[in-house]
Amino acid sequence: MSSALDVHEASPKERRAAFANVFEVWPQAPTQEEHIRRRESMPHHRRARWFVGTHSGQVVCSLGVYPLRMAVHGQIVQAMAIGSVHTVPEYRGRGYATQLIQTVHEQMAQEGVQLSLLYSDIDPKFYRRLGYQECPSWAGWLETHHAPPPHKDTFVQEASWEEIAPLAQRFYWQYHGHRALAIWRSEEYWSVSVQRWPDTPWLGFFSGTKSSKTMVGYARVRIVQDRAHLLDWSLSGETEATLGQMLQALAPWCAKRGCKYLGGWLPGQDSSLQAVVELAPRSREITMICPLDPEIACDEECRLAADWFTQADHV
Repeated sequence: MSSALDVHEASPKERRAAFANVFEVWPQAPTQEEHIRRRESMPHHRRARWFVGTHSGQVVCSLGVYPLRMAVHGQIVQAMAIGSVHTVPEYRGRGYATQLIQTVHEQMAQEGVQLSLLYSDIDPKFYRRLGYQECPSWAGWLETHHAPPPHKDTFVQEASWEEIAPLAQRFYWQYHGHRALAIWRSEEYWSVSVQRWPDTPWLGFFSGTKSSKTMVGYARVRIVQDRAHLLDWSLSGETEATLGQMLQALAPWCAKRGCKYLGGWLPGQDSSLQAVVELAPRSREITMICPLDPEIACDEECRLAADWFTQADHV
């Protein structure tokens, strides 16, 4: 590992250089300049802290640190999500990314961060060497025109965020908050998520009839070409509605909008999905967690609970 690498929090100029570098792997626009502008304007990137490693004044590696709070066995702890870990091609193989991550871990732990989360697009062995534990990470797609029909008296209905927010926020915590590990969503967190995909519809999942209905869940679906990506979802903790039933109700809505497939990240431990969609381990966006505080009991139960993280939480 070379001592020539200088790791520090990025200046505005260095942040732009880091954004330019990651265009190679995660382009967010057709041109590099437009990609940089989009990254600079996106609310979730703006709330992140960016760290770089420089060699002879050049930004050669970088990552973003996104602030989080997480519930670990019911205890709310300070956490972070690491994203956009990148080294420019000509400097790879020198251990720079390892040095960058270790330095960021040390600094953030000193600032009180107790747990780190990331979603790996590379062989997880790299992050395991840095203390990360691999979590269940599944995905699946169903063909909307061949999906089982919706259960009797269940349907979805499009709504604005303002209409759906009170129940959606309650449902999220009812469904996810009791698990050994969950992302705690503050008002700011919800606001950033809403702004991140401003044109992505929210759908209420209802039981009953159009004239006498009860909302029993919500979903957020992002349509990209012929695929409907299930970005976010939760179910009421006060009913027996299942995720499988929600997918069956969503399929006709998606089919009417030209989507051949519906799916994305889905929990492999949810038995209600077995008759609806075939799941497989994700080869990218693999969920991994790393305790930065030895007193945090990030055990096997926590690792398994990450199976229910939704794609909206990906940084």
